[in-house]
Amino acid sequence: MSIENQHPESKRWLVIENEGEHSLWAYLTHPETRNITSVAVVLSFIEPIDDERMQEYRSSGGPPPITKKYASGRGFFADELPEMGLSWSETGHAALILLDGEPWVLVSPGLKYGMSKSVALGGPFGLAWDDGVYEREFV
Repeated sequence: MSIENQHPESKRWLVIENEGEHSLWAYLTHPETRNITSVAVVLSFIEPIDDERMQEYRSSGGPPPITKKYASGRGFFADELPEMGLSWSETGHAALILLDGEPWVLVSPGLKYGMSKSVALGGPFGLAWDDGVYEREFV
């Protein structure tokens, strides 16, 4: 699965990519390029793995599945994928991914790692969700 959407004014791209058939990731680019400015895991198709197993996936070239250390427990969708929606901030510089209508991932140029409700502990998979940041960007 790959979804790409470019904001008509900011010229930023939001790319949602299936990585290694174990997870979906969101990438926000700089304007008019494909250079990534913000990234976060959207959801996982497999249960979070033990941290020690992360090295097994490093040779694949893509990101590893989310680990138990970082996972929130809400981002595992093995059987039925939620309905996905996309929304841009008013300026087009931040993007929001909704799962079943619920704001789930926010990527923004001010956040190297975007926020995701699939993440409990900030790190290589993104940052834990922060309502304050969401409200500043989208409400």
